[in-house]
Amino acid sequence: MTLRIKLLLRAVVLFIVLVIGFVFGLYWYDILRPPLFSTRSFREEKHEPMPAAIIAKADRFIISKIDEKFFRQYVTFSTQKSRLYPANEHCIKNPSFCLQFLQKPYYLMVYSFTIPDRPFVKDQLIEFALDSSGQLIVERDVFGLPDCVREPRECKFPIDKQQALAIAEAAGLSGGIKGREAWFNWHVRYNTYIWGVSNILSDSRDEANGEELYIDANTGVVLDKLFWKSIDD
Repeated sequence: MTLRIKLLLRAVVLFIVLVIGFVFGLYWYDILRPPLFSTRSFREEKHEPMPAAIIAKADRFIISKIDEKFFRQYVTFSTQKSRLYPANEHCIKNPSFCLQFLQKPYYLMVYSFTIPDRPFVKDQLIEFALDSSGQLIVERDVFGLPDCVREPRECKFPIDKQQALAIAEAAGLSGGIKGREAWFNWHVRYNTYIWGVSNILSDSRDEANGEELYIDANTGVVLDKLFWKSIDD
């Protein structure tokens, strides 16, 4: 067998492997997308109204973390984003490939909260899942819900955007070539709300890079500093 034929066969095999991998990846993405990713990317669809008893249990869970006064003042239930997910048929047939809760129906509960005197705390999402009886599903992360009963400062948010920018500058984050950008959101790794502050150090036609700083939105403590890089295809 000539070298040219060997190389051609290897290229064909590699192409087949890539195609199979791509198809398999799309298959698993379609299966796992609804329960494992934030509803911020979901297309809002019409669905059955949420049972009042389930909403009441979800309300009580949130209140157990942030207290009733905060809940009544700032938190709103989302009828559009909250919904019942049916049992995943693939997970029923192949339980070893899925988290256990996906084998049964469950409720995705979505709330938002806004604090008028903290303009940067606006439409922040709270997400978690309940089983059909209204019990919390611990296999799925609770997103956007600080434990303010255990640690009251978690609901104070005293650090505003200008203060976050000043903290980043004091921590050595340069203004780069376009100045510093700051945003407020929930950070899954630190399980708290943070200020992210970033810069751009270089920006060419094909590539950009810079630094990013994470700041605890309640204490002002710098949590992490990262280097980021993006490449255009």
